[in-house]
Amino acid sequence: MGVTTRNRRLPTRVGIYQHAFVGKKTPEEHDQVEVYDVITYRLQRCLTVPNARGFADMTSCEHYCCIYISDWVAECIHRLDAQGAATQWPVNDQPCCLSVNAEHNLLVIW
Repeated sequence: MGVTTRNRRLPTRVGIYQHAFVGKKTPEEHDQVEVYDVITYRLQRCLTVPNARGFADMTSCEHYCCIYISDWVAECIHRLDAQGAATQWPVNDQPCCLSVNAEHNLLVIW
């Protein structure tokens, strides 16, 4: 899975302002999102995604300054704000692809 931005396909990483977010897919670090500076490519910090079990896709919303992560194993959407505060929304199905529209609504595809 990946994220489509400006007609490019990226492997599960998105940027908000001057950061790039990379979701870890290894079993040992499945609950981490690494935050990189987009200019220097240096690791800035790691964000914990509580109860994450299987990242499928990731997208961002610059209006709300957050990232959304679909979790097909836990059947939920994880939301991380700019400070790293996490929210989990159950969807009772296996979410696959995510997108944010012009009105800042999160679209979920199963």
